[in-house]
Amino acid sequence: MKRIGGWVCVAAALLSWPWAVARAGETGKTLSVTGIGSVEADVVADVGRFVEANYRADTTVKPPVEIGEVSAQTIVEALSGARSERDALLLGIVAVPETVFPDTLTLAGEGMAFLNITGLMPDPEKKDDPAEVEKSGWLIRKEAMRAFGLMIELTACPNPQCVLWPHKGREQLEKKGANLCPPCLEHAHRALRAKGVPVQFGRNLDLPFSRQDEP
Repeated sequence: MKRIGGWVCVAAALLSWPWAVARAGETGKTLSVTGIGSVEADVVADVGRFVEANYRADTTVKPPVEIGEVSAQTIVEALSGARSERDALLLGIVAVPETVFPDTLTLAGEGMAFLNITGLMPDPEKKDDPAEVEKSGWLIRKEAMRAFGLMIELTACPNPQCVLWPHKGREQLEKKGANLCPPCLEHAHRALRAKGVPVQFGRNLDLPFSRQDEP
């Protein structure tokens, strides 16, 4: 009887272990997201939730960062100043003219990147169209996922259903997958654990690997 009780305890510990790993993130390092300048808080929060669910890693949405002059230098300085010891990786979301950041994604030193969402937003005449707003949301989520992949130096994926597939142009970005394929997720977990970020082992069963339905 004692032996059976011992096995029950061990089994219970193993079943609860992945969730314990996730809770350990409260004191470990995290993936972090912040808005810089005039970025809506809902956009930043949505990115944080999506990244956390798909990378299966503790993610923090940090307070917004105010800036004065809009320039690449002031934005880089603002992101650097917002970074804390807990931020293993930090993504700054900005909505600035493309003359400031010509590319949607810009790496800014080790473990930091910018996502300029200006080119991903609906056209001004369609900004109140729910379908266009939803489509824009998916584009931002995909590029945020790709940003964290670049920060941990994941290589491009040949699978067009993976968010790390190297798309060319907006049309391909709209069609490609929104999350990581299973092999890329495993590579990501190894890289994140090496940076001290607790992850939930195994694949994300709640968000199956498939291209997200978009309007």
